[in-house]
Amino acid sequence: TADIRESGYSAVLDVVDVNRADQVFDNVRNWLVKIMPAESDASVDLTLDQPLGSNPPPGSGPGPEASPLRTLSGQPGETLVLDNIFITNTGGRPDSYLLTIVPKPGVTLPAGLSWQFLNADNIPITHSVTLPVSGSEKVKLKITIPEDAVPGSGSLWLKAVSGNRDSEDTLHLALSITAAASHLTLAPMGLAQVLPGSLTYFLHQLVNHTEVTIDIVHLKLTDTLAGSGWQSRVYQDLDGDGQLSAGDLPVADIAPLLPAETRNLVVQVFAPANAFSGRRNITTLTASWKDPDGKGERLSVSVTDTALVNDARVVITKQQAPWDCRSPLPDRFSGTDFPARPDTCVVYKLTAVNQGAEPVQNLIIHDRAPAFTRFVTGSGLPAAQGVLPGTITVLDQTISAQWLPAIAPGETVSLMFGIRIY
Repeated sequence: TADIRESGYSAVLDVVDVNRADQVFDNVRNWLVKIMPAESDASVDLTLDQPLGSNPPPGSGPGPEASPLRTLSGQPGETLVLDNIFITNTGGRPDSYLLTIVPKPGVTLPAGLSWQFLNADNIPITHSVTLPVSGSEKVKLKITIPEDAVPGSGSLWLKAVSGNRDSEDTLHLALSITAAASHLTLAPMGLAQVLPGSLTYFLHQLVNHTEVTIDIVHLKLTDTLAGSGWQSRVYQDLDGDGQLSAGDLPVADIAPLLPAETRNLVVQVFAPANAFSGRRNITTLTASWKDPDGKGERLSVSVTDTALVNDARVVITKQQAPWDCRSPLPDRFSGTDFPARPDTCVVYKLTAVNQGAEPVQNLIIHDRAPAFTRFVTGSGLPAAQGVLPGTITVLDQTISAQWLPAIAPGETVSLMFGIRIY
């Protein structure tokens, strides 16, 4: 017998004697409390840089990740764009996916923060196209920071939810809001390795963003390990060649700094011969000036340069090759210059060789994209050859790769990255 009630469905099994069917000797009631729908065959995977393939891209697998895969950084009023977001249908039926942004639990997004998803033709969308099984679509995320946003940082979750809402995936992103540009800016921060008893150099640009002349800008250097013999000096790169040349002179004051003028600076850092491997010196370059608004107060901006001692005799070479941004990546590189036009790409290859007799720990290769270019974060770039890097980080106009596993004597590793000229 069966009994259907609001609390569920039950079936009673009676035990009777075949010769006395009118008498029940025992019974048992089986309850089916809830009838579940059939298991969903929907599934989706959100990734960055490239769709799912033989080499798992960032974000592959169930999300959200424990830490952000990318950090979007900008000032109030600025619009940020994250390219190369891929939606892949990993389920068993065609499906379309709703795209949305939500704050990580416990995080409050700035009031007025807005975002928009764009397809490959830069058309605003809220859903992906209907993707076949194993099909992928490339989209972009555009985030606009409100003018009155307060500087700070927090985590965002980018979600793709299937049409029947029975499957979803999440990418963990970070948003960093920096203070609006002051009268002057001094950038970028530097990171380099240095041998004991030798010099390393950091390049910076001091820019006047005002419409008035700054009469005197005073430059000051400090070193965290000055008491151990570390020394630093700042030069003005008079010929603008990006390196310390014979004609470049030490500078303590820049007078005057005209409206919209840029001064190229080179910070030279000396590591003493007795510096131990792994020691880290931080040089701070501070530029200070009198407020041109007539308030009399002194304003300042600073930038830091980090020099890490490495006595393993690592030699790094940099080569380049032209690329049309679409074809397979080039496999031949050289150290010679070549002309490059807007809307084309250049692929760089930085190769590090451990020429010493000891393994190298915590090897870091870093570089910076030239002005009027941006990094290519697709087509398999950035990439590494040799020992896989622990982390490859692209942030604004800088890129770095850090190898946590030891690099053995004679071993070679390389970092490849591309820039697009605009």
